[in-house]
Amino acid sequence: GRVMERKHLYVTGWMKRGPSGIVGTNKWCADETVRTIESDVKEGLFDVPEKVCDTQLGFDRRSELLALLTERQVPVVDWNAWLRIDAAERRAGAELNRPRVKFTTVGELLDAAFQQG
Repeated sequence: GRVMERKHLYVTGWMKRGPSGIVGTNKWCADETVRTIESDVKEGLFDVPEKVCDTQLGFDRRSELLALLTERQVPVVDWNAWLRIDAAERRAGAELNRPRVKFTTVGELLDAAFQQG
């Protein structure tokens, strides 16, 4: 899942292998990409403070990682944010008599994830 031409950019699913597979395939593919990211972190390819990612323990310090992301103003899409994205895509689809309209840009996804109300 590592994009060779761009530092710290990873993909999974169809972006990684083309339009093939099912949900189970995408889950496996995402797991593989996460393992690649973890490996890159352990190899020192990221500027991650030791307090967050111990090379022997890996990402078992979730609260410290979330604090670092907050400090760096990185939006974190948690389960509740994903549920808001899901609901917004379904509402957009209902207007067109479709099950959903998939959002395709980061901006659309983040707008839906962090909408109020």
